[in-house]
Amino acid sequence: LHNLLLTTTSKGEHVSREVVLKLVCLAQVALHAHVGELDAKVNGDVASDFEKLGNQLSPSIGTMRSWTGLMGKFAGRRQNTILSEFVHILGQATSSLRALCPSWESCFRDAIFDLKMAMKMLRGQNMKVTKGHNELHLLLSSLAKAAASMCVQPRLQTNEVTSEAVAVAITALKAAAKVILGVELLSDFRDQTEGPAKATEYLKQHKVEKSNSIPEVIWREFENMSMENGSDLLAKKASKPNQAGTSAPTGSTTGGKSCQLDC
Repeated sequence: LHNLLLTTTSKGEHVSREVVLKLVCLAQVALHAHVGELDAKVNGDVASDFEKLGNQLSPSIGTMRSWTGLMGKFAGRRQNTILSEFVHILGQATSSLRALCPSWESCFRDAIFDLKMAMKMLRGQNMKVTKGHNELHLLLSSLAKAAASMCVQPRLQTNEVTSEAVAVAITALKAAAKVILGVELLSDFRDQTEGPAKATEYLKQHKVEKSNSIPEVIWREFENMSMENGSDLLAKKASKPNQAGTSAPTGSTTGGKSCQLDC
């Protein structure tokens, strides 16, 4: 590792941070294993019987035990240093992906849902947000495997050093994905006969629990949509064949324009 840190590429660049971290993790795994083996030997029956017979080693078995204990403490401190690096990596990835995510919060103003703005900003963005969400989960999976190889306890989700960063990473894009999907469903199925069933399914899948990250108004939109009567929707559609969907959703500021507008 020391030689690698001193080495530069043909372009004069130093080795990447990721490569260094991987080597440090491997070294931590080896250190953990060797300290464990040595601890078992110096505190095992063979060492105890050896001492009872009055035999002496240089250094003494007692010194070896003390040294092993110190190395165990060193391994623990180094593990926390590595976990702090995990937090840094997760934080950078989360911030980068958040920057790519459309600012869906601006579609909600004083408990009013601006569907027209939401359609312009969010329609067609679901794939990008889902991709970012999956990338974060792949990174989390990779870090979790590295932590498991180092015998990190407790696991990253509940570890004092990493738990907050992991929680932020897991939820970072989840709210955006839910809102974008909701906007697309409202755009495509509001005032359509399939609308109530689509709204019911959306609520069933995504409103598992109350979430402060998603405004309550969007849940009300889907609750209202789920309770619409199919016969009334057909009648409305038949009575206004050229103006389908002209009525704005409750609380929205669509200015009377069609909510079915392909933005």
